Amino acid sequence: MNKNDLKKIIAISAVTAAAAAATVIVVSQYRKTKEEMRQHELSVKNKTAYITGGGLSAFAAALYLVRDCGMDAARVHIFTNTKYNHGNGETGYICRRGKVINEKSSNLFELLCDIHSLDIPDLTVCDEILNIYSANPIMRNISFIDDEKNVIDISDIRLNKEHRSTIISLMKENKEKLRNLPVNEAFPANFFGSYFWKLISATYGFSTESNTYEFINAVTHMDDMLSGTLPADFDRQEEIIEPLKAHLKDIGVDIRENAKVTDIDFEDSSVSAIHFTDDGVRKSVYPDSDDICIFPTDEMAECASCGSFTESAPRIFPAPFKLWEKLAEKHPAFKNPTALFSDDDSNMSEEFTITLSNRMLPELIDKVTCGALGLDGVIVLDNSNWKMTICAVPPSHFKNQSEDIAIIWGTASRPDRDGEYCAKPMTSCSGAEILYELVSCMNLDEAWEDIRETVINVIPCHRRYDKSYLAPVASKLEIIPTGISNFAISGDFAENESGIVFTEEYAVVTARKAAYRLMKNKRKIYQSKPVSLRRIKRTLRNLVK
Repeated sequence: MNKNDLKKIIAISAVTAAAAAATVIVVSQYRKTKEEMRQHELSVKNKTAYITGGGLSAFAAALYLVRDCGMDAARVHIFTNTKYNHGNGETGYICRRGKVINEKSSNLFELLCDIHSLDIPDLTVCDEILNIYSANPIMRNISFIDDEKNVIDISDIRLNKEHRSTIISLMKENKEKLRNLPVNEAFPANFFGSYFWKLISATYGFSTESNTYEFINAVTHMDDMLSGTLPADFDRQEEIIEPLKAHLKDIGVDIRENAKVTDIDFEDSSVSAIHFTDDGVRKSVYPDSDDICIFPTDEMAECASCGSFTESAPRIFPAPFKLWEKLAEKHPAFKNPTALFSDDDSNMSEEFTITLSNRMLPELIDKVTCGALGLDGVIVLDNSNWKMTICAVPPSHFKNQSEDIAIIWGTASRPDRDGEYCAKPMTSCSGAEILYELVSCMNLDEAWEDIRETVINVIPCHRRYDKSYLAPVASKLEIIPTGISNFAISGDFAENESGIVFTEEYAVVTARKAAYRLMKNKRKIYQSKPVSLRRIKRTLRNLVK
């Protein structure tokens, strides 16, 4: 063998050895990864999840844990004692201000693609909602009525240059500063006389004491918030929550209906004990270090009391945020909820639902307002003392709603003022007094007796902390609180910079982030893209009804 042949053999051997070594590394890495995946699967299957409340955010988190993160459904426990009552056609319905669902609610629709309708099993809830919207694709008509009950022309509600400049400059401000700033300190006084402000506040429930950050966020996303927040074409509890809850039960998730978490203990930066009542019996569970806990906050503001045709809504309430207060005493990551749930009336809303045996009252209102109410229109009586807003609730809103029944939902931005005709605050009025005020404001008091005969009920509803997520407070809670390893927060009071708190999407996205981060799931989450400053300037400059 000559010298050149020997060099070739050595070179070939070296290449072969290198290839073999590389193969060994690849195989070794594959086996290591496979073992890690196996260990992860075992770890996931042995984990237990505790979700300390009900509602959309809680049920969404449970489904993500099972569907996307591989948890055993039987090891997911939800504690909920929410009692939902939307009434009926015999004793009167109860509507409430809803949250926005639009074509950009990507996470919500993706979630509901797996949930079957309770009425049509072959149809998903996603398909059912899209069918409802496609049957009525036109935006609600919002009309302002003057003292003479004439419709005010607000076809052009462009902001003036000063107000546009204020909004643009506020968009560039520090977010934490804006969260602390009430709207009335951020805008000149003449802004609140504009129909732009009146339209936004009537539709979304803003007050002059609201958080400037949330107001600016809503304004800059106006073109995405097409459906507003007034009662829409369906009841959210019936159409979304109940099918989702039924699906979770079907797949084996443990939903404890009459259970309420009263306290949570922490040890070594993780949840060590969960204390709750189950049908009134005090109980506790002690999670392992690998277990997880999710704290949904979208029920924190669910504090309402209802009156009747003869009685006002009582102003005696429980405090649904008591658990949050206890957590804040134990760990700084929970901050202080007191500022959000203050005892003054800045966070409350007053609503009412009128249930009628026929359409006599809506038709009379249409007669004096040239058809402004219709089947799903909105009327703002901006010159009334209470500054009432009324909304025609579509016949499809409740699933058991008879076609003969007509429903009108209403609210007021100044319920603390004396009415023009009943001479006392709306918060102290019975359903009959609220109805009489509305009828009189519409110059229909001569038809009062005839209208009264068509009334099934008028139910006033006082929602004590309804706008608490709009309070001017520095910041919300981190989804994964700093310093706690196995705990996450979701819902209205969880921080989600790319979301709009007025949307159902917000509850779902925060739940998805909570589940994924706790389970170290790197699957993609749909996120809204930030709106460009140029587009916002163009929208504000060209804004029309």
